Amino acid sequence: MKRPLTVSSLLLLSLAAPAAAQDKPLSLMGTWLVTGQSVGLGESLHPEHTNREVEPKVHRVNLRFVFEKQEGNNFWGTSTGPSGTAERILGAIARDNKTGVLINARGNQQQFTVLDANTIEGCYASQGPKYISAACTIWTRQP
Repeated sequence: MKRPLTVSSLLLLSLAAPAAAQDKPLSLMGTWLVTGQSVGLGESLHPEHTNREVEPKVHRVNLRFVFEKQEGNNFWGTSTGPSGTAERILGAIARDNKTGVLINARGNQQQFTVLDANTIEGCYASQGPKYISAACTIWTRQP
């Protein structure tokens, strides 16, 4: 009688272990290089992305995210472009530890997917009074 109880206890523990491991969100603290390309039209906060022409223009995205704080699944920091223009960003990782959302100070939102501990894909649509853009980018953790 004791043997089946021990086996079933081990089985329950092995099933509970992955659930406990999922409770701790991925740490995003540190610096991330954000690269890709975007399509945009109008006058952007980041001057290097501004396009005053009639037709949308595709341009390279090269941003730096620095996440200064993280409490549980919530994190925040700063996004900086090549021209030095910076703005605050806030985010949250979902319970699945694979997806999340990021928002900047202008209210533009980005959905992201964790590809591995050092790589994230983020997709966003940005709409302001003078500018619209859309992109999917890769965030790479910097050493």
